[in-house]
Amino acid sequence: LLLYILYSSVNAKEKAISASRAANYIGTEVLACGKLMEVKRTSRFYFLNLDAAYPHQSLSIAVPKKSYENVFQNLGTPYNLVTKVVCAKGKVIEKKRNIQIHVNKPQNLSVAK
Repeated sequence: LLLYILYSSVNAKEKAISASRAANYIGTEVLACGKLMEVKRTSRFYFLNLDAAYPHQSLSIAVPKKSYENVFQNLGTPYNLVTKVVCAKGKVIEKKRNIQIHVNKPQNLSVAK
């Protein structure tokens, strides 16, 4: 039921999956949603960790630093989104045993209402 609500509120044209199921979709374009529990900043990326903090997250949304201002232009700082349901659209990849979706465009990141 929660996933249906997320799906309806984010994008009625696409089927959303829960972040916890993203590992089942490696190599596939999806819209994945989960509760943002942590934002980690590295020298190259902002990682939005869903469902739990690193290293126990089910999915990390990786936003390159060079795309940060563009991606978050309408959402504000990602730190203010902690505990909200966040959805990312993109290809699911596995990098260093972490499941990720890389987001470079603002239309590929949204907050469920």
